[in-house]
Amino acid sequence: MISRHTAFSTIARVGWFLALIVVFWQTLTPVPLEFSANFNDKVGHFLVFMILTVWGLLAWYSSQPRHRQIVAFLILFGIVIECAQYFVPTRFFSLPDWGADIVGVIFGLIGFRYFLSTQLSSKLLTQDFQRRP
Repeated sequence: MISRHTAFSTIARVGWFLALIVVFWQTLTPVPLEFSANFNDKVGHFLVFMILTVWGLLAWYSSQPRHRQIVAFLILFGIVIECAQYFVPTRFFSLPDWGADIVGVIFGLIGFRYFLSTQLSSKLLTQDFQRRP
């Protein structure tokens, strides 16, 4: 019988891989030049990579967290996207876009660790109060 944790992990992992495919496909789709570079583009890069980071960390969270592997993979994924965009009409390689990706990954990691620390501390406090007579 499959546990709920295993089912959640499997669904989260499949969803994460599908999200990576969609992001890669979207970045290789030509866009009109007027939409190619602006401030909102950097915000989009930041948000997408922050969400992908948290999602990946949740999908592979276990007794042996894979934080370094997820972070390294997403940073490499960002540079692969930028390199691939060099070959797409109306797209171009952009270091600021990759920088926004990296900042999104870092914020996602910090947010995830903060969430874990608050969840663990509240869980420990709850257990501590339940043990007291």
